[in-house]
Amino acid sequence: MQARQLPARAGAAWLKGAYALYRRNPPLLTSTTMMYLMVVVGLNFLPLIGAFIVPLLLPTLNLIIANTCRVIATSNVPNGEAIFAHVREQRPQLIRLGAMQLGASVLLLLLSMLLEGGTLPLPDADKPDVEGFIGMLLRLAILAVPMLLAFWFAPLLTGWDGVSAGKSLFFSFIASWRNLRAFFVYVMCIGVVAVFLPGLLMALVMMVAPDLLGTVSFVLRTLLIVILTPILMASAYVSYQDVFHISEQVA
Repeated sequence: MQARQLPARAGAAWLKGAYALYRRNPPLLTSTTMMYLMVVVGLNFLPLIGAFIVPLLLPTLNLIIANTCRVIATSNVPNGEAIFAHVREQRPQLIRLGAMQLGASVLLLLLSMLLEGGTLPLPDADKPDVEGFIGMLLRLAILAVPMLLAFWFAPLLTGWDGVSAGKSLFFSFIASWRNLRAFFVYVMCIGVVAVFLPGLLMALVMMVAPDLLGTVSFVLRTLLIVILTPILMASAYVSYQDVFHISEQVA
């Protein structure tokens, strides 16, 4: 697979393109994303086995989201066959990719525990170690970067291009590494939209009308879930098209 190396500003363009997709058909993209979240959250409630099933299904679920984005970008006509395209044909490789994601997650957890001295400093209600917990999260995020890069494009490389699970991880990591500057800008833009601006608004409300703080907080959380989450899901599709293929234009 030949991956393009894009300038740093491409990271912002991915979010802009994802927003354009969302604007074209908000109900379809939002409903598909909400079903994705309900499946993931619902499975996680299953005792013992839920946490193992979710990683196995994530590549398939990500392919369904990308298929939905492709439908919106090309015809904008909801079609069940198009939304579930390639899922059956590539099921063995997608499940294999999910098994690799499960293994990578377990390895990441073990490495994190080893780094933290054998235990994870989870917050204690009686004696909360906020600083230690935040430090653990930062170290975990750094450890997770290679895994995130390897799995970012992998489901679509397997689902659409027929690349085997192992090779898709390799190609995804190389493509993501070549576009690390774009990913940095992408993450920074998400931070501004999802963290900085809501935090700034909450600070202003606290100073001007503290009684409305609860209402504003609820509205912001709802907007982040209903609007920002589908846009972020679509951005994976946009970045894949930008790196590996000619981006499909949204009319």
